[in-house]
Amino acid sequence: MSRVILVGCGRWCKNWANTLHQLGELAAICDPRTELYPQFQAQWPGVQLYETLDDALHHPGAIACVVATPVPT
Repeated sequence: MSRVILVGCGRWCKNWANTLHQLGELAAICDPRTELYPQFQAQWPGVQLYETLDDALHHPGAIACVVATPVPT
C-alpha cells in the first residue's frame, strides 16, 4: 500500500512524484491547482488528489509527507 503524500506538484515536485510512484509509495498529491488534476491522473494513475493539506493529511494509511512547495511558502 502506498504511504507517502506529496504536498505541491510544481516543476521540481514532479521529480518527487515520479520517484515515489516508481517505488510504489505515492499515495496522494496535495495541490490546490485543480486544473492540473487530469494531467496528474494521467501521469500517476491511482493516486488520490487533494485540494487542501487538511484533507490530504487524513489520507488513510499515510505515514509520511514530502513538502515540496516554492521557496517563499
